[in-house]
Amino acid sequence: MALPDVTLNILDGALGILPPNTSKVQLKIGCAPKGLISTVQGVGDVNTLQALFGKGGPLVESSAMALAAGPLLCLAANPSTYGTPGTVTKGTVGTGSTSTLTVTAKPFTGLVVKCAVGGTLATATLQVSTDGGATYGAAFVSAATVMLPGVSFVTIACSAGTYTAGDTWTIGTDGTVVFSGSGNNGVTLSTACPVDAYALVVTCTSGGALGAAQFTYSLDGGNTTSGTLLVPASGKYVIPDTGILLTFTNALVTTDAWSCPVTTASYASGDLTTAMTAALADARTWGFVHVIGPASSVANAATLLASLDTQLATAASAYRFAAGLLEVPTDTDANTISGFAASSSLRVAAVAGYEWQTSGLNGRQMSRPAAWTVAARAAQAAVSDDLGKVISGPLTGASFKATNSALAAGRDETATPGLDAARFTTLRSLIGRQGVFITTGRIMAPGGSDYSLWQNRRVMDVACSTVRNTLLNFLNSSVRVNKDGSIYENDARTIEAQCVADLNAALVQPGDASSASVVVNRSANILSTQTLPVSIRVVPLGYAKTISVDIGFTNPASLVTR
Repeated sequence: MALPDVTLNILDGALGILPPNTSKVQLKIGCAPKGLISTVQGVGDVNTLQALFGKGGPLVESSAMALAAGPLLCLAANPSTYGTPGTVTKGTVGTGSTSTLTVTAKPFTGLVVKCAVGGTLATATLQVSTDGGATYGAAFVSAATVMLPGVSFVTIACSAGTYTAGDTWTIGTDGTVVFSGSGNNGVTLSTACPVDAYALVVTCTSGGALGAAQFTYSLDGGNTTSGTLLVPASGKYVIPDTGILLTFTNALVTTDAWSCPVTTASYASGDLTTAMTAALADARTWGFVHVIGPASSVANAATLLASLDTQLATAASAYRFAAGLLEVPTDTDANTISGFAASSSLRVAAVAGYEWQTSGLNGRQMSRPAAWTVAARAAQAAVSDDLGKVISGPLTGASFKATNSALAAGRDETATPGLDAARFTTLRSLIGRQGVFITTGRIMAPGGSDYSLWQNRRVMDVACSTVRNTLLNFLNSSVRVNKDGSIYENDARTIEAQCVADLNAALVQPGDASSASVVVNRSANILSTQTLPVSIRVVPLGYAKTISVDIGFTNPASLVTR
C-alpha cells in the first residue's frame, strides 16, 4: 500500500499555443553544382547556402533572393542533362586579326580524388575533396563513369586496373589532372557542366601577343563587365566559379570580340518525382515549393505541371498541404496558351515570362524566369495577400529592360495582355509607378474554382493544417452521448470552441480571413459509426481586383452638381 502523499498531475495544452507556422517557408528544387542529390537542406543565410550548394547557379541565385524573407529549404535535383557552351561567334574583328577563342566546360572548383580502399575497377572505392584534400566526402565505388557525389556538375572516368589506397588525383579548374601515388593512374576528367546559363561576351581591349594582350568578359550579355585582364601566355583563362575555360590562340587585335551562349544543367520529370518523394519523406514542413528550371518546351512544362500537381495532391492526402510554383519556358503567347489549355491544377501556379534580375551575390543582371521574384514575394507576403498587391511595392531587383539596351525586353502583361486571362501568373508595369509588379497570383485552376487565386489556396492550406492539428487532440477521446447515440451538447461545444479558437489565432486575428465557423454534427450516431462529422467554413477576405471611379467637377456655390 502506497504511503499517504500529495500527487501532482501537470497539465499541458491549456494555453492554446499553436505549433510553429511554416506556411511561408518555401522549398526550392533545382540543379546545383554542389550538394547531395535529393537531400533536403535547411538554409538560413547566404554563407550556408553557398557552402552547401556552390557559389552560383539557378538554385543558389534564386534561393539567395528568397532568404530576405527568412530561412528556407533547398533540395538539389539530379542534373540528368549537362549544359554546354554553344557556338562561339566572332563579332567585331580588328585589322589583320587571326585570333580565335574556344570556350569549354571545366570543373567549377579544384578537386582532389583519393582512393579510399584499393582494388580493381568496380571494387576500389574513391572519395572527393573540394577543399584541397583537407576533408573528404563519403566513399563511392569506382566505375567507368561516375558523377561525383556532392559535386554533381563533374563526372570522372575510371579505367580498368588495380587502384592503391591513398593514391590521389588533383583536378584543376582548367581540366588538368595530376596523379600522385603508386597504383593505377586511371582517373581522368570525363565531363563538366557550367554553373549557370550565361550570355558570354569577351572583348580585347588592348592588342598583342599571348601574355601581353588584355581583355574583358561579361557573363550577362554586356550588362556588367569584368575589370581588364591579361591574356595568360598559355592562352588559357579560367573564369572563376563558373566552370568555363577560355582558350585564346594567336595574337589579339584591339576590338576583337566574341560571344557565346552557355547553358547549364537540367533535370527530367522523373528527377522531379524523385526529388519530391525525398522532400515528402523529410519530417520538415513547408508552405510551397518552387521548381527551378523551365522545361525544354511549353508542352513539356504542361506535363511537368501535371506531375507536380499529382505530387502535391498525394502530399495533401497525407496531411501535408502546400502549393507549387512552376516556371514556363519562353514561347509566343499563343503557343503558351495552347500548350496549357487542357492543364488543370488546384495547387500549382504556372508563372510565365522572363525579366532582368540583378543578382545579390555578384551584381550580374541576368534574364531569369519571372517565378524567381514571384517566389521571393510569396515568401514575404502574408498568406492572405494577393501577390499583385500594389502597396507591397515593386519586385526587388527586377526590371523589364536590361542595362544593355540592345538586349530583348522582358515580358510585360500590361504591354501584351493575354496570359493573365489564361490563368498564368505574370508580371506587369503600372503607369505612374516605377518597377515591376505581379499582375495577379493565379493558380491553374479550372473556371469557377475557389482556388484560382494563390492566396485562397494558401489560406485554405493553413486552415486545413490548423484544424487537423486541433482535432488530433480529440482523436480516440471519449465523448458523452445522448439516447440516440449522438454527441452530448456540451461536448460538441467544447470541440467547436477549440477549433474556432485555433482558427481565429491562425487566420482571423492575423487578418488572413474574415471569420471561421465550426459545427459538430449533433445527429450522427457516434455509438454506431464511431465517426464524428465536423463541418468547418472559412470566410476569406475580399479583394479589390477592379476599382470603379466616378469623378467629375462640382461647383460648391451651386445647389446643382453634375
